[in-house]
Amino acid sequence: MRKSRRLFLLKASFSFFLCATFFALLPSSLYAQTPQLIRVGLESHFREQAQISIPSNNIAVGQIVGGYFQASGTLVSNNGFIAQPDGSYYIQLHYNFPDFTQAQSAAASYVGAVPVFLDNGQWGVYMPALDGLLGGVVFPSSSRISLSAGGQTVLVSENTNVNLQFQDVSGITSLGVRQYRGVIEIARFSGNLLTAVNIIDIEEYLFSVVPSEMPASWHMEALMAQAVAARTYTVFRLGSLASRGYDLCDTTFSQVYLGVTNEHANTTTAVNATRGIMIFHNGEPIEAVYFSSSGGFTDNSENVWVTAVPYLRAVAEIHEPGAMQWSRTVTLSQLNGLLSANNINIGNATGLQLGKSANGRVQELTIIGTTGQHAVTGEAARRFFSPALESRNFTIAGGGSVHGAPGSPFAHPPLQASAQTQDAQVFVQTASGIQAVSLQGLYVRTQSGQTNHVQGSIAIQTASGITVLHPDTTATQNQTQPQPNLPDRQPMSNAIVTTTVSTEYTIELVGRGWGHGVGMSQHGAHGMAQLGYNFRQILQHYYTGVEIR
Repeated sequence: MRKSRRLFLLKASFSFFLCATFFALLPSSLYAQTPQLIRVGLESHFREQAQISIPSNNIAVGQIVGGYFQASGTLVSNNGFIAQPDGSYYIQLHYNFPDFTQAQSAAASYVGAVPVFLDNGQWGVYMPALDGLLGGVVFPSSSRISLSAGGQTVLVSENTNVNLQFQDVSGITSLGVRQYRGVIEIARFSGNLLTAVNIIDIEEYLFSVVPSEMPASWHMEALMAQAVAARTYTVFRLGSLASRGYDLCDTTFSQVYLGVTNEHANTTTAVNATRGIMIFHNGEPIEAVYFSSSGGFTDNSENVWVTAVPYLRAVAEIHEPGAMQWSRTVTLSQLNGLLSANNINIGNATGLQLGKSANGRVQELTIIGTTGQHAVTGEAARRFFSPALESRNFTIAGGGSVHGAPGSPFAHPPLQASAQTQDAQVFVQTASGIQAVSLQGLYVRTQSGQTNHVQGSIAIQTASGITVLHPDTTATQNQTQPQPNLPDRQPMSNAIVTTTVSTEYTIELVGRGWGHGVGMSQHGAHGMAQLGYNFRQILQHYYTGVEIR
Protein backbone atom coordinates (compact mmCIF):
# COMPACT_ATOMS: atom_id res chain seq x y z
CA MET A 1 0.00 0.00 0.00
CA ARG A 2 1.40 3.38 -0.98
CA LYS A 3 2.30 5.94 1.64
CA SER A 4 -0.22 8.46 0.28
CA ARG A 5 -2.98 5.89 0.51
CA ARG A 6 -2.04 5.03 4.12
CA LEU A 7 -2.14 8.75 4.98
CA PHE A 8 -5.59 9.07 3.47
CA LEU A 9 -6.92 6.11 5.45
CA LEU A 10 -5.70 7.67 8.66
CA LYS A 11 -7.25 11.04 7.88
CA ALA A 12 -10.53 10.13 6.22
CA SER A 13 -13.57 10.62 8.36
CA PHE A 14 -15.66 7.80 9.73
CA SER A 15 -18.58 9.04 7.67
CA PHE A 16 -16.57 8.60 4.50
CA PHE A 17 -15.95 4.94 5.25
CA LEU A 18 -19.64 4.44 5.94
CA CYS A 19 -20.53 6.16 2.66
CA ALA A 20 -17.98 4.28 0.53
CA THR A 21 -18.85 0.91 2.01
CA PHE A 22 -22.57 1.60 1.75
CA PHE A 23 -22.44 2.36 -1.98
CA ALA A 24 -20.14 -0.57 -2.72
CA LEU A 25 -22.66 -3.01 -1.21
CA LEU A 26 -25.92 -1.25 -2.06
CA PRO A 27 -28.34 -3.34 -4.17
CA SER A 28 -30.00 -1.18 -6.82
CA SER A 29 -33.45 -2.09 -5.50
CA LEU A 30 -32.66 -0.32 -2.22
CA TYR A 31 -31.52 2.90 -3.89
CA ALA A 32 -34.57 4.99 -3.04
CA GLN A 33 -35.03 3.58 0.47
CA THR A 34 -32.02 5.01 2.30
CA PRO A 35 -30.12 8.33 2.52
CA GLN A 36 -27.81 8.59 -0.46
CA LEU A 37 -24.97 10.74 0.84
CA ILE A 38 -22.00 11.44 -1.40
CA ARG A 39 -18.80 13.36 -0.75
CA VAL A 40 -18.06 16.11 -3.26
CA GLY A 41 -14.66 17.78 -3.10
CA LEU A 42 -15.15 21.50 -3.75
CA GLU A 43 -12.01 21.72 -5.84
CA SER A 44 -12.99 24.65 -8.03
CA HIS A 45 -12.69 27.12 -5.12
CA PHE A 46 -11.76 25.30 -1.92
CA ARG A 47 -8.95 22.83 -2.55
CA GLU A 48 -5.56 23.31 -0.89
CA GLN A 49 -6.34 26.74 0.55
CA ALA A 50 -4.43 28.63 3.26
CA GLN A 51 -7.81 29.65 4.70
CA ILE A 52 -11.49 29.25 3.87
CA SER A 53 -14.13 31.89 4.58
CA ILE A 54 -17.44 30.75 6.11
CA PRO A 55 -19.84 33.74 5.86
CA SER A 56 -22.65 31.85 7.65
CA ASN A 57 -23.40 33.54 10.99
CA ASN A 58 -24.91 30.60 12.85
CA ILE A 59 -23.42 27.15 12.28
CA ALA A 60 -24.20 23.82 13.92
CA VAL A 61 -21.15 21.67 14.67
CA GLY A 62 -21.56 17.91 14.69
CA GLN A 63 -21.20 14.65 12.78
CA ILE A 64 -23.10 12.57 10.26
CA VAL A 65 -24.28 9.38 11.92
CA GLY A 66 -26.33 6.76 10.10
CA GLY A 67 -26.82 9.04 7.12
CA TYR A 68 -28.10 12.03 9.13
CA PHE A 69 -26.36 15.06 10.59
CA GLN A 70 -26.42 15.18 14.41
CA ALA A 71 -25.62 18.61 15.84
CA SER A 72 -23.42 18.79 18.92
CA GLY A 73 -23.69 22.54 19.47
CA THR A 74 -23.69 25.87 17.67
CA LEU A 75 -21.33 28.77 16.98
CA VAL A 76 -22.62 32.31 16.40
CA SER A 77 -20.74 35.23 14.85
CA ASN A 78 -22.10 38.33 13.11
CA ASN A 79 -19.12 38.33 10.75
CA GLY A 80 -18.92 34.64 9.99
CA PHE A 81 -15.87 32.45 10.51
CA ILE A 82 -12.46 31.70 9.05
CA ALA A 83 -11.00 28.18 8.89
CA GLN A 84 -7.23 27.81 8.72
CA PRO A 85 -4.44 25.35 9.58
CA ASP A 86 -3.40 25.52 13.23
CA GLY A 87 0.26 25.12 14.15
CA SER A 88 0.05 26.31 17.78
CA TYR A 89 1.15 24.67 21.03
CA TYR A 90 -1.64 24.04 23.57
CA ILE A 91 -2.22 22.66 27.04
CA GLN A 92 -5.03 20.06 27.16
CA LEU A 93 -7.13 19.87 30.32
CA HIS A 94 -7.54 16.35 31.69
CA TYR A 95 -11.24 15.81 31.09
CA ASN A 96 -13.43 15.18 28.06
CA PHE A 97 -17.03 15.98 27.18
CA PRO A 98 -19.63 14.13 25.08
CA ASP A 99 -20.61 17.16 23.01
CA PHE A 100 -19.48 20.56 21.81
CA THR A 101 -21.91 22.52 24.00
CA GLN A 102 -20.44 21.15 27.25
CA ALA A 103 -16.86 21.69 26.07
CA GLN A 104 -17.75 25.24 25.05
CA SER A 105 -19.25 25.91 28.49
CA ALA A 106 -16.15 24.53 30.26
CA ALA A 107 -13.81 26.59 28.07
CA ALA A 108 -15.69 29.76 29.06
CA SER A 109 -14.32 29.33 32.61
CA TYR A 110 -10.71 29.86 31.50
CA VAL A 111 -9.13 32.84 29.80
CA GLY A 112 -8.11 32.00 26.25
CA ALA A 113 -9.45 28.44 26.41
CA VAL A 114 -11.24 26.89 23.38
CA PRO A 115 -13.27 23.73 22.83
CA VAL A 116 -11.43 21.09 20.80
CA PHE A 117 -12.81 18.23 18.73
CA LEU A 118 -10.52 15.33 19.60
CA ASP A 119 -9.41 12.56 17.28
CA ASN A 120 -11.48 10.02 19.25
CA GLY A 121 -14.71 11.87 18.40
CA GLN A 122 -15.08 13.40 21.89
CA TRP A 123 -14.63 17.01 22.97
CA GLY A 124 -12.06 18.59 25.23
CA VAL A 125 -10.60 21.98 26.16
CA TYR A 126 -7.33 23.48 24.97
CA MET A 127 -5.63 26.38 26.76
CA PRO A 128 -2.75 28.57 25.62
CA ALA A 129 0.66 26.99 26.31
CA LEU A 130 1.67 29.28 29.20
CA ASP A 131 4.14 28.53 32.01
CA GLY A 132 2.62 27.29 35.27
CA LEU A 133 -0.49 25.65 33.77
CA LEU A 134 -1.28 22.07 34.65
CA GLY A 135 -2.09 19.64 31.84
CA GLY A 136 -0.54 17.81 28.95
CA VAL A 137 1.36 19.74 26.30
CA VAL A 138 -0.08 19.38 22.79
CA PHE A 139 2.44 19.87 20.03
CA PRO A 140 1.66 21.24 16.56
CA SER A 141 0.39 18.65 14.07
CA SER A 142 -0.11 18.43 10.32
CA SER A 143 -3.83 17.74 10.66
CA ARG A 144 -5.10 20.35 13.14
CA ILE A 145 -7.38 23.17 12.00
CA SER A 146 -9.12 25.99 13.84
CA LEU A 147 -12.14 28.23 13.34
CA SER A 148 -11.86 31.87 14.30
CA ALA A 149 -14.36 34.72 14.55
CA GLY A 150 -13.34 38.33 14.81
CA GLY A 151 -9.67 37.29 15.07
CA GLN A 152 -10.28 35.00 18.07
CA THR A 153 -10.06 31.20 17.90
CA VAL A 154 -13.44 29.70 18.81
CA LEU A 155 -12.90 26.02 17.98
CA VAL A 156 -10.01 23.66 17.34
CA SER A 157 -10.24 20.29 15.58
CA GLU A 158 -7.51 17.68 15.68
CA ASN A 159 -8.88 16.40 12.37
CA THR A 160 -6.94 13.11 12.45
CA ASN A 161 -9.42 10.22 12.46
CA VAL A 162 -12.71 12.15 12.39
CA ASN A 163 -12.98 15.39 10.44
CA LEU A 164 -14.80 18.53 11.55
CA GLN A 165 -18.30 18.81 10.04
CA PHE A 166 -20.81 21.63 10.26
CA GLN A 167 -23.76 23.27 8.53
CA ASP A 168 -25.69 26.51 8.78
CA VAL A 169 -28.69 26.07 11.07
CA SER A 170 -30.87 27.10 8.10
CA GLY A 171 -29.61 24.10 6.11
CA ILE A 172 -27.87 26.26 3.47
CA THR A 173 -24.23 26.93 4.32
CA SER A 174 -22.25 29.82 2.85
CA LEU A 175 -18.69 29.00 1.88
CA GLY A 176 -16.77 31.78 0.20
CA VAL A 177 -19.09 33.23 -2.46
CA ARG A 178 -21.14 30.05 -2.80
CA GLN A 179 -23.91 28.34 -0.87
CA TYR A 180 -24.40 24.60 -0.39
CA ARG A 181 -27.02 22.22 0.87
CA GLY A 182 -25.98 19.39 3.15
CA VAL A 183 -22.94 19.35 5.41
CA ILE A 184 -19.52 20.94 4.97
CA GLU A 185 -16.36 19.16 6.06
CA ILE A 186 -13.00 20.91 6.19
CA ALA A 187 -9.79 18.92 6.53
CA ARG A 188 -6.07 18.87 5.75
CA PHE A 189 -6.09 15.79 3.52
CA SER A 190 -2.58 16.39 2.22
CA GLY A 191 -1.21 17.40 5.62
CA ASN A 192 -0.78 21.08 4.77
CA LEU A 193 -3.54 23.27 3.36
CA LEU A 194 -7.32 23.09 3.70
CA THR A 195 -9.84 21.42 1.41
CA ALA A 196 -13.62 21.65 1.77
CA VAL A 197 -15.97 18.74 1.07
CA ASN A 198 -19.74 18.93 0.63
CA ILE A 199 -21.50 15.86 2.04
CA ILE A 200 -24.88 15.89 0.38
CA ASP A 201 -27.79 13.70 -0.62
CA ILE A 202 -27.38 12.67 -4.26
CA GLU A 203 -30.77 14.08 -5.29
CA GLU A 204 -29.96 17.50 -3.81
CA TYR A 205 -26.57 17.31 -5.52
CA LEU A 206 -28.39 16.80 -8.82
CA PHE A 207 -30.50 19.92 -8.19
CA SER A 208 -27.33 21.88 -9.05
CA VAL A 209 -25.61 19.47 -11.45
CA VAL A 210 -28.43 19.20 -14.00
CA PRO A 211 -28.78 22.97 -14.72
CA SER A 212 -24.98 23.23 -14.69
CA GLU A 213 -24.77 20.63 -17.45
CA MET A 214 -27.90 21.42 -19.52
CA PRO A 215 -29.85 24.69 -19.99
CA ALA A 216 -32.83 24.68 -17.65
CA SER A 217 -35.00 26.21 -20.40
CA TRP A 218 -34.79 23.07 -22.52
CA HIS A 219 -37.57 20.52 -23.01
CA MET A 220 -38.60 18.73 -19.81
CA GLU A 221 -38.04 15.25 -21.29
CA ALA A 222 -34.48 16.24 -22.17
CA LEU A 223 -33.94 17.56 -18.65
CA MET A 224 -35.28 14.30 -17.24
CA ALA A 225 -32.92 12.32 -19.48
CA GLN A 226 -30.05 14.50 -18.23
CA ALA A 227 -31.09 13.93 -14.62
CA VAL A 228 -31.12 10.15 -15.04
CA ALA A 229 -27.80 10.16 -16.91
CA ALA A 230 -26.17 12.39 -14.27
CA ARG A 231 -27.53 10.26 -11.41
CA THR A 232 -26.27 7.07 -13.01
CA TYR A 233 -22.88 8.56 -13.80
CA THR A 234 -22.58 9.76 -10.19
CA VAL A 235 -23.23 6.31 -8.74
CA PHE A 236 -20.87 4.68 -11.26
CA ARG A 237 -18.04 7.09 -10.36
CA LEU A 238 -18.42 7.03 -6.56
CA GLY A 239 -15.03 6.68 -4.89
CA SER A 240 -13.09 7.65 -8.02
CA LEU A 241 -11.31 10.38 -6.02
CA ALA A 242 -10.92 8.44 -2.78
CA SER A 243 -7.19 9.15 -2.74
CA ARG A 244 -8.05 12.85 -2.31
CA GLY A 245 -10.55 12.24 0.50
CA TYR A 246 -13.89 12.29 -1.33
CA ASP A 247 -15.98 10.53 -3.98
CA LEU A 248 -16.24 13.15 -6.72
CA CYS A 249 -15.28 16.76 -7.33
CA ASP A 250 -17.25 19.79 -8.50
CA THR A 251 -15.45 20.29 -11.83
CA THR A 252 -15.80 18.74 -15.29
CA PHE A 253 -13.50 15.94 -14.11
CA SER A 254 -16.65 14.58 -12.47
CA GLN A 255 -19.66 16.83 -13.16
CA VAL A 256 -20.07 20.58 -12.84
CA TYR A 257 -21.54 21.39 -9.43
CA LEU A 258 -22.00 25.03 -8.43
CA GLY A 259 -24.16 24.78 -5.32
CA VAL A 260 -27.54 26.29 -4.50
CA THR A 261 -27.24 29.49 -6.54
CA ASN A 262 -27.29 27.53 -9.80
CA GLU A 263 -30.46 25.57 -9.06
CA HIS A 264 -33.55 26.13 -11.22
CA ALA A 265 -37.19 25.15 -10.72
CA ASN A 266 -37.35 23.31 -14.08
CA THR A 267 -34.37 21.07 -13.42
CA THR A 268 -35.41 20.48 -9.81
CA THR A 269 -38.73 19.24 -11.21
CA ALA A 270 -36.84 16.95 -13.62
CA VAL A 271 -34.75 15.51 -10.79
CA ASN A 272 -37.76 14.92 -8.55
CA ALA A 273 -39.78 13.39 -11.40
CA THR A 274 -37.05 10.80 -12.00
CA ARG A 275 -36.00 10.35 -8.36
CA GLY A 276 -33.99 7.15 -7.96
CA ILE A 277 -34.24 6.13 -11.63
CA MET A 278 -30.97 4.97 -13.21
CA ILE A 279 -29.63 3.26 -16.33
CA PHE A 280 -28.48 -0.35 -16.06
CA HIS A 281 -26.64 -2.79 -18.29
CA ASN A 282 -26.45 -6.41 -17.18
CA GLY A 283 -27.84 -5.34 -13.82
CA GLU A 284 -25.16 -2.71 -13.09
CA PRO A 285 -25.30 1.10 -13.30
CA ILE A 286 -23.57 2.26 -16.47
CA GLU A 287 -20.95 4.92 -17.00
CA ALA A 288 -23.50 7.29 -18.49
CA VAL A 289 -21.15 9.72 -20.21
CA TYR A 290 -22.59 12.61 -22.17
CA PHE A 291 -21.43 15.63 -24.16
CA SER A 292 -22.76 18.74 -25.86
CA SER A 293 -23.37 17.85 -29.53
CA SER A 294 -22.15 15.35 -32.13
CA GLY A 295 -22.98 17.04 -35.40
CA GLY A 296 -24.56 13.93 -36.90
CA PHE A 297 -23.26 10.74 -35.29
CA THR A 298 -22.03 9.80 -31.85
CA ASP A 299 -18.89 7.64 -31.51
CA ASN A 300 -17.83 4.24 -30.22
CA SER A 301 -16.17 4.32 -26.80
CA GLU A 302 -12.94 2.65 -27.94
CA ASN A 303 -12.24 5.58 -30.27
CA VAL A 304 -11.90 7.84 -27.25
CA TRP A 305 -11.03 5.70 -24.20
CA VAL A 306 -9.51 2.52 -25.74
CA THR A 307 -12.02 0.06 -24.26
CA ALA A 308 -15.05 -1.04 -26.29
CA VAL A 309 -18.07 -0.70 -23.99
CA PRO A 310 -21.20 -2.56 -25.20
CA TYR A 311 -23.63 0.21 -24.29
CA LEU A 312 -21.51 3.06 -25.73
CA ARG A 313 -21.95 2.45 -29.46
CA ALA A 314 -22.09 5.01 -32.27
CA VAL A 315 -25.59 6.04 -33.32
CA ALA A 316 -27.02 8.50 -35.82
CA GLU A 317 -28.67 11.59 -34.45
CA ILE A 318 -32.43 11.74 -34.95
CA HIS A 319 -32.72 15.51 -34.56
CA GLU A 320 -29.94 17.71 -33.20
CA PRO A 321 -30.89 21.40 -33.42
CA GLY A 322 -28.22 23.91 -32.51
CA ALA A 323 -25.29 21.56 -33.08
CA MET A 324 -22.16 23.66 -32.88
CA GLN A 325 -20.36 24.50 -36.12
CA TRP A 326 -16.77 25.63 -35.93
CA SER A 327 -13.62 26.24 -37.94
CA ARG A 328 -9.92 26.51 -37.19
CA THR A 329 -7.21 27.90 -39.47
CA VAL A 330 -3.79 26.24 -39.27
CA THR A 331 -0.67 27.14 -41.23
CA LEU A 332 2.27 24.87 -42.03
CA SER A 333 4.39 27.09 -39.77
CA GLN A 334 2.00 26.41 -36.90
CA LEU A 335 2.20 22.70 -37.64
CA ASN A 336 5.99 22.93 -37.44
CA GLY A 337 5.63 24.56 -34.03
CA LEU A 338 3.35 21.74 -32.84
CA LEU A 339 5.81 19.14 -34.14
CA SER A 340 8.65 20.83 -32.29
CA ALA A 341 6.62 21.14 -29.08
CA ASN A 342 5.90 17.41 -29.20
CA ASN A 343 9.51 16.43 -30.13
CA ILE A 344 8.40 14.97 -33.46
CA ASN A 345 11.11 15.05 -36.13
CA ILE A 346 9.71 14.57 -39.64
CA GLY A 347 11.31 17.60 -41.25
CA ASN A 348 9.16 20.54 -42.29
CA ALA A 349 5.41 20.01 -42.38
CA THR A 350 3.96 19.90 -45.89
CA GLY A 351 0.36 19.02 -45.14
CA LEU A 352 -2.31 17.12 -43.21
CA GLN A 353 -4.20 13.94 -43.98
CA LEU A 354 -7.42 12.90 -42.22
CA GLY A 355 -8.74 9.35 -42.13
CA LYS A 356 -12.43 9.24 -41.19
CA SER A 357 -14.78 6.42 -40.30
CA ALA A 358 -18.32 6.00 -41.61
CA ASN A 359 -19.65 8.17 -38.78
CA GLY A 360 -17.64 11.12 -40.07
CA ARG A 361 -15.27 11.40 -37.13
CA VAL A 362 -11.53 11.56 -37.65
CA GLN A 363 -9.95 8.25 -36.69
CA GLU A 364 -6.43 9.13 -37.75
CA LEU A 365 -4.68 12.46 -38.28
CA THR A 366 -1.37 12.33 -40.14
CA ILE A 367 1.08 15.21 -40.34
CA ILE A 368 3.11 14.88 -43.52
CA GLY A 369 6.69 16.17 -43.44
CA THR A 370 9.64 16.43 -45.81
CA THR A 371 11.44 13.48 -44.18
CA GLY A 372 8.52 11.40 -42.86
CA GLN A 373 5.07 11.51 -41.36
CA HIS A 374 3.51 11.23 -37.94
CA ALA A 375 0.04 9.84 -37.18
CA VAL A 376 -2.15 10.28 -34.11
CA THR A 377 -5.40 8.42 -33.56
CA GLY A 378 -8.65 8.80 -31.65
CA GLU A 379 -8.98 11.72 -29.26
CA ALA A 380 -5.28 12.52 -29.71
CA ALA A 381 -6.26 13.81 -33.15
CA ARG A 382 -8.09 16.81 -31.69
CA ARG A 383 -5.82 17.19 -28.67
CA PHE A 384 -2.76 17.45 -30.91
CA PHE A 385 -3.79 21.06 -31.53
CA SER A 386 -3.55 23.81 -28.93
CA PRO A 387 -6.15 24.53 -27.79
CA ALA A 388 -7.80 21.20 -28.58
CA LEU A 389 -10.34 21.12 -31.41
CA GLU A 390 -13.99 21.23 -30.41
CA SER A 391 -14.63 17.71 -31.74
CA ARG A 392 -13.26 15.04 -34.09
CA ASN A 393 -16.15 15.57 -36.47
CA PHE A 394 -14.18 17.77 -38.89
CA THR A 395 -12.64 17.86 -42.34
CA ILE A 396 -10.27 19.99 -44.41
CA ALA A 397 -12.08 22.69 -46.36
CA GLY A 398 -11.19 22.39 -50.02
CA GLY A 399 -9.10 19.31 -49.40
CA GLY A 400 -8.75 16.40 -51.80
CA SER A 401 -10.74 13.29 -50.83
CA VAL A 402 -10.20 9.58 -51.33
CA HIS A 403 -13.19 7.36 -50.49
CA GLY A 404 -12.30 4.07 -48.89
CA ALA A 405 -9.20 2.97 -47.08
CA PRO A 406 -6.92 0.65 -49.11
CA GLY A 407 -8.58 -2.72 -49.44
CA SER A 408 -11.99 -1.51 -48.25
CA PRO A 409 -15.11 -2.06 -50.38
CA PHE A 410 -15.34 1.70 -50.86
CA ALA A 411 -11.82 2.17 -52.21
CA HIS A 412 -11.30 3.74 -55.63
CA PRO A 413 -8.39 5.52 -57.33
CA PRO A 414 -7.40 8.74 -55.52
CA LEU A 415 -8.79 12.00 -56.77
CA GLN A 416 -6.38 14.67 -57.88
CA ALA A 417 -5.79 16.97 -54.93
CA SER A 418 -7.32 20.27 -55.85
CA ALA A 419 -9.14 23.06 -54.15
CA GLN A 420 -11.82 22.61 -56.81
CA THR A 421 -12.34 18.89 -56.07
CA GLN A 422 -15.99 18.11 -55.45
CA ASP A 423 -17.54 14.79 -54.37
CA ALA A 424 -19.70 13.18 -57.04
CA GLN A 425 -20.91 10.55 -54.61
CA VAL A 426 -22.09 10.33 -51.05
CA PHE A 427 -22.36 7.44 -48.63
CA VAL A 428 -25.87 6.67 -47.39
CA GLN A 429 -26.51 4.70 -44.21
CA THR A 430 -29.42 2.37 -44.96
CA ALA A 431 -30.86 -0.70 -43.26
CA SER A 432 -28.43 -2.89 -45.22
CA GLY A 433 -25.33 -0.84 -44.48
CA ILE A 434 -23.43 2.02 -46.10
CA GLN A 435 -23.97 2.44 -49.84
CA ALA A 436 -22.42 4.84 -52.33
CA VAL A 437 -25.01 6.75 -54.33
CA SER A 438 -25.07 9.69 -56.69
CA LEU A 439 -26.50 13.03 -55.70
CA GLN A 440 -27.99 13.37 -59.16
CA GLY A 441 -31.78 13.57 -58.82
CA LEU A 442 -31.74 12.81 -55.08
CA TYR A 443 -34.24 14.86 -53.07
CA VAL A 444 -34.73 14.74 -49.34
CA ARG A 445 -36.95 16.71 -47.05
CA THR A 446 -35.52 18.83 -44.28
CA GLN A 447 -37.67 20.90 -41.94
CA SER A 448 -38.18 23.44 -44.70
CA GLY A 449 -38.08 21.27 -47.87
CA GLN A 450 -39.82 18.58 -49.84
CA THR A 451 -39.38 14.78 -49.82
CA ASN A 452 -38.99 12.61 -52.93
CA HIS A 453 -37.59 9.11 -53.31
CA VAL A 454 -36.36 8.81 -49.72
CA GLN A 455 -38.32 7.36 -46.81
CA GLY A 456 -37.38 7.59 -43.16
CA SER A 457 -34.21 8.96 -41.62
CA ILE A 458 -30.92 8.81 -43.55
CA ALA A 459 -27.37 9.96 -42.97
CA ILE A 460 -25.29 11.36 -45.80
CA GLN A 461 -21.51 11.58 -45.66
CA THR A 462 -19.83 14.15 -47.89
CA ALA A 463 -16.40 15.74 -47.92
CA SER A 464 -17.52 18.10 -45.20
CA GLY A 465 -18.72 15.42 -42.81
CA ILE A 466 -22.02 13.71 -42.06
CA THR A 467 -25.37 15.42 -42.25
CA VAL A 468 -28.40 13.69 -40.79
CA LEU A 469 -31.66 14.38 -42.59
CA HIS A 470 -35.03 13.57 -41.05
CA PRO A 471 -38.61 13.86 -42.34
CA ASP A 472 -40.21 17.18 -41.55
CA THR A 473 -42.17 17.54 -38.35
CA THR A 474 -44.17 20.36 -36.88
CA ALA A 475 -43.93 18.94 -33.39
CA THR A 476 -42.99 21.38 -30.70
CA GLN A 477 -42.44 20.85 -27.03
CA ASN A 478 -45.90 22.23 -26.32
CA GLN A 479 -47.72 19.73 -28.54
CA THR A 480 -48.95 16.36 -27.36
CA GLN A 481 -48.54 13.45 -29.79
CA PRO A 482 -48.09 9.66 -29.70
CA GLN A 483 -44.59 8.60 -28.69
CA PRO A 484 -42.61 7.70 -31.84
CA ASN A 485 -40.76 4.43 -32.15
CA LEU A 486 -36.99 4.47 -32.09
CA PRO A 487 -35.33 3.72 -35.43
CA ASP A 488 -33.36 0.51 -35.79
CA ARG A 489 -29.76 0.98 -34.68
CA GLN A 490 -27.18 -0.06 -37.27
CA PRO A 491 -23.66 -0.97 -36.08
CA MET A 492 -21.01 1.54 -37.09
CA SER A 493 -17.55 0.31 -38.03
CA ASN A 494 -14.44 2.14 -36.87
CA ALA A 495 -12.70 1.44 -40.21
CA ILE A 496 -11.49 4.43 -42.19
CA VAL A 497 -13.65 4.91 -45.28
CA THR A 498 -12.70 8.45 -46.29
CA THR A 499 -9.32 10.18 -46.46
CA THR A 500 -8.95 13.94 -46.94
CA VAL A 501 -5.63 15.69 -47.64
CA SER A 502 -4.72 19.38 -47.49
CA THR A 503 -3.71 21.22 -50.64
CA GLU A 504 -2.60 24.66 -49.51
CA TYR A 505 -0.13 26.35 -47.14
CA THR A 506 -3.04 27.55 -45.04
CA ILE A 507 -5.33 24.75 -43.89
CA GLU A 508 -8.89 25.43 -42.76
CA LEU A 509 -10.43 22.76 -40.56
CA VAL A 510 -14.23 22.85 -40.60
CA GLY A 511 -16.21 20.86 -38.07
CA ARG A 512 -19.45 20.19 -36.28
CA GLY A 513 -20.26 19.20 -32.73
CA TRP A 514 -18.64 19.82 -29.38
CA GLY A 515 -17.15 17.26 -27.03
CA HIS A 516 -15.82 13.71 -27.03
CA GLY A 517 -18.86 12.35 -28.86
CA VAL A 518 -19.52 9.23 -26.74
CA GLY A 519 -22.86 8.54 -25.06
CA MET A 520 -25.71 11.03 -24.96
CA SER A 521 -25.64 14.17 -27.08
CA GLN A 522 -27.32 16.87 -25.02
CA HIS A 523 -28.43 18.86 -28.06
CA GLY A 524 -29.64 15.62 -29.59
CA ALA A 525 -31.61 14.76 -26.45
CA HIS A 526 -33.26 18.19 -26.65
CA GLY A 527 -34.05 17.64 -30.32
CA MET A 528 -35.54 14.20 -29.69
CA ALA A 529 -37.70 15.63 -26.92
CA GLN A 530 -38.98 18.28 -29.32
CA LEU A 531 -40.02 15.51 -31.71
CA GLY A 532 -42.03 13.77 -28.99
CA TYR A 533 -39.61 11.18 -27.60
CA ASN A 534 -39.74 10.68 -23.83
CA PHE A 535 -36.72 10.52 -21.55
CA ARG A 536 -36.59 6.72 -21.54
CA GLN A 537 -36.58 6.57 -25.34
CA ILE A 538 -33.89 9.24 -25.48
CA LEU A 539 -31.65 7.28 -23.13
CA GLN A 540 -32.27 3.98 -24.91
CA HIS A 541 -31.32 5.61 -28.20
CA TYR A 542 -27.94 6.82 -26.97
CA TYR A 543 -27.07 3.89 -24.66
CA THR A 544 -27.28 0.50 -26.37
CA GLY A 545 -29.16 -2.40 -24.78
CA VAL A 546 -29.82 -0.72 -21.43
CA GLU A 547 -32.64 -0.94 -18.91
CA ILE A 548 -34.12 2.19 -17.32
CA ARG A 549 -35.49 1.61 -13.83
